[in-house]
Amino acid sequence: MSNWYLIGDGTATFAERDFAVVQADTSELALEQYIGQVSIHDQEFIEYVYDRNIGTGFAKSFYLMTPEDNERFWTTGQVPIDETELSQRVAKFFGAYHEFADLYTRYLLSEEVMRFPNDMLFYIYWQLHDSGNWTQLEVIPVQDVLL
Repeated sequence: MSNWYLIGDGTATFAERDFAVVQADTSELALEQYIGQVSIHDQEFIEYVYDRNIGTGFAKSFYLMTPEDNERFWTTGQVPIDETELSQRVAKFFGAYHEFADLYTRYLLSEEVMRFPNDMLFYIYWQLHDSGNWTQLEVIPVQDVLL
């Protein structure tokens, strides 16, 4: 049976949130639908993912994973890891999605203009959301608000 859900930024107060209304069978499916249709197209998220800068954006989570990486980069300005280490770190993040890992690694190591597939953007968003490293979305059943 389908239910209605409000989805919004869980860090804002209820009155300050911009909610989307989603119809789905479960709150998990509502969240998946919202991320797939709204979140992966958010300009801030897109800029974060496509930012190649070693010290900012999504790339930073691979280049600057350890205190030693940070120390080397911020004191010398040098890339703290080699391409092999970068590939391994990216592969670990993407797990079984080898094609995503290969594509993202190729993207970081080139100046090539690319457009990532939506399922890859969804995976990245979901992982960041799930780990608490991106906007924490809250899913609220509409009937809970109406009571």
